[in-house]
Amino acid sequence: MMKLFSLTDLSTRVLGKRLQALESGRLCVVFPNGTQAIYGRGVAARPVELRIHRWRFFARVAMGGDLGFAESYMRAEWTTDDLTRLIKLFADNRDAMGDSSPSATWARRLLERALHWSRRNTQRGNRRNIEAHYDLGN
Repeated sequence: MMKLFSLTDLSTRVLGKRLQALESGRLCVVFPNGTQAIYGRGVAARPVELRIHRWRFFARVAMGGDLGFAESYMRAEWTTDDLTRLIKLFADNRDAMGDSSPSATWARRLLERALHWSRRNTQRGNRRNIEAHYDLGN
């Protein structure tokens, strides 16, 4: 039997792959279950710590990119031992990690395609689309 992965599972894997691309500095990620992973090839005296408190952090970052990362911080889904070093680490590695703007995230593109498909032009779909955009009442 094939196991289906949740958005959190997929997001966690994708983020892990992106973090493996860190070229400058080191990052210690502490997951909500207490496990840890070290990323980066840099020679920093000690890695900067990113402690993730809630699994939904991964889906939020997958859907929102940099903005999702900032929103998850405001929602206390993660903390760090040194916010300045963490931001500098990501800024120094931006090219190596690739674009993480909300419009470029894979989950966001997938969601947009699914929403577009759900609004396809059929007689029933057209009626829903028209009702959603125009007030056809009195």
